[in-house]
Amino acid sequence: MGTEKGGILHQKGGKLHHSAGGQDERSPRAALLADALRQEVGRQRGSVKRLMRWTGASERAVKAWLSGESQPRADHLICLMAHSDEICSAVLCAAGRSMALPAAEVMAVQMLLGEAAKKLAAIAGGD
Repeated sequence: MGTEKGGILHQKGGKLHHSAGGQDERSPRAALLADALRQEVGRQRGSVKRLMRWTGASERAVKAWLSGESQPRADHLICLMAHSDEICSAVLCAAGRSMALPAAEVMAVQMLLGEAAKKLAAIAGGD
């Protein structure tokens, strides 16, 4: 294979295979994320625009995610997970890390209890 300047590019590595079943086959992960996205935003007016604001993705990309035709890139997925517990939970379950969910919930409750204890101490000390 030649380049514009006449050099030769060496081809190392094999070809990438997207799926063994062809292009019509939809990924189970894409379907799982589409379900989580639809549960999060539902059929609400402006749901596509909300997801676009959360991620910075195009309208076409967001609609493809919602239909299960494609999956968000990593940076978009991180943004979605930051805004939605539903999506975060779906991703952790898809990764086989559903046991991480209770630990995350416990840490969140501990943080809230700590804040509540500080407020109670401030109120009790103010008498």
